[in-house]
Amino acid sequence: MKWKTCIKALFIAPFAITPIAQAQQPTDVLGLQLEMTPNEVVQLLKIQTSSKVTVGNLNNPIPTDFTAAAAEIADEYQQKYSHIPTEQRELLIKQVQQLRLTNEIKEISCSDKACDTAFLQKHNIVWFIARFTDDGKLGNLSIRQNVAKLNAKTQKGLEEKYHPEEVWGDISQHRSASLNRLSKNAENLTIKLKNYPSEKRIEYKLYDYSLFDDVTTKEQALIDKFDKSL
Repeated sequence: MKWKTCIKALFIAPFAITPIAQAQQPTDVLGLQLEMTPNEVVQLLKIQTSSKVTVGNLNNPIPTDFTAAAAEIADEYQQKYSHIPTEQRELLIKQVQQLRLTNEIKEISCSDKACDTAFLQKHNIVWFIARFTDDGKLGNLSIRQNVAKLNAKTQKGLEEKYHPEEVWGDISQHRSASLNRLSKNAENLTIKLKNYPSEKRIEYKLYDYSLFDDVTTKEQALIDKFDKSL
């Protein structure tokens, strides 16, 4: 498995909006769901050590040095709580370190020929990015899947499965279409269909950015609990 960082934006121009029924939770994209752990994703994708799929600590712009990060946390809290007995302070430091640094796999990704596992090839996936929170939850998933056919039946099947709140375009009449479920501080899903002579592709983006804020929220809760106990 190799290390690399490469994230591209996905975009298709909109057409008319059509409201569809309310979404059901949780959303499953080819067996993947938000809040899965890195190990669960590795197992689902059947990633072996010989694979070119990137599995690693890709905390942009540079990989996290976990030893240095743990030392920084210790220094920060030793200064902030220097007036507190050592035993209590060390317990808080350990809890914060576990919260921030438990998950060493920040991203699993591949593109084109690097998407070489049996699972990825079975589904004709040519682009895959799964980003994880500090405490090891899948929070952002991006997939590009080549398909042999892309028509009205394909779009209808996706609408029935994912119940988008918005449908932009009709793939039987246009070169592209988009199905959307967008929420604030909750799960979001966009599915883009591209039907061009050179490519027939479905692009999924499933994410919940609030999951990336959970670590900060949990850390503050630890601090508040600790302060109240003093």
